[in-house]
Amino acid sequence: MTHLPKILFLIPLYLMSCTTSQIEEEFPQKEEQTAIGFNAKVNSRALADIDDVQENGFAVWGGYENTNVFNGDKVTYSNGTWGYGTAKYWILNKEYTFFATYPHTASVTATNGTYKLDVETPAAADLDILTASAYTDTNVLNFNPEVALQFTHLMTRVNVQIGQDFKENPYVNYRFRVNKLTLSNVKSKGTYTITVSNNTTSHSWAYETTPMTFTYTGSDNGPGDFSAEGNNLMIFGNNGLILLPQPTGSIMVDLEYEYGIVDIENETIVWEPKTATMNLPSGTWEGNTSVNYIITLSENNVIKFTQVTVATWGANQSGGTIIIK
Repeated sequence: MTHLPKILFLIPLYLMSCTTSQIEEEFPQKEEQTAIGFNAKVNSRALADIDDVQENGFAVWGGYENTNVFNGDKVTYSNGTWGYGTAKYWILNKEYTFFATYPHTASVTATNGTYKLDVETPAAADLDILTASAYTDTNVLNFNPEVALQFTHLMTRVNVQIGQDFKENPYVNYRFRVNKLTLSNVKSKGTYTITVSNNTTSHSWAYETTPMTFTYTGSDNGPGDFSAEGNNLMIFGNNGLILLPQPTGSIMVDLEYEYGIVDIENETIVWEPKTATMNLPSGTWEGNTSVNYIITLSENNVIKFTQVTVATWGANQSGGTIIIK
């Protein structure tokens, strides 16, 4: 009987002398704890938006250290809640990173907080990819078990606007009609890499040598869309081209148009064919931005570039202005 109190007294002393990691090893946590949940929002006013994501779902990758808890798991929306099948549970004292894509069929490789996404622009240049990343530290007391994913557009939205700037003349009016416009040497295939660490992210693009050419002619959009009397024409439609973010200095623009002189008194018009070839202004297309290049036609043939400006999708924006005088 004299030994029993000593044995009982040694048990708490043993626990007090252990480190946190030793306790975890001998008394591992069970999975009867908080499940990992998701909440998704989309920063968008056009093309893919939150309705599309809710209807079709997204894919998620992520985990802690070298453990991929999620590996392209599809997350779907039902009755106001996002779910992904069998619940997966948080492990305390771990730092988690996540990466998500829409559409859910994207090709991603995940390695310890670094995510690589392969992207190839289709011939229609209409692939709108949404991505989101997140960081959760379960060391923090009362951490949020719901991972907030703020999706943004990965690609750049590019368009070309054409207008005219002819001098007013009481006897002669000027007209123009665009026959063909081509963007060439556009990088169309690459790998996007994002690293999430300590609640910060870094990202980059690596390109393959597969340039593409995107061409629109007057017949593509109907005979009326490429003829105007003082109107501005959006060459690639309302949505523009959806292209990889990339440097722009080597991208070429080829324009074929006709410049018409109207004799008001005699009600006649003479069309003169014109061509122009130029590089886009040097710069870099960034993801989740819109760029609108403005080409202004006049009765001369001097080409002038102005500074490129960009805006987030859905906002009023303008780009490098190309003036043909």
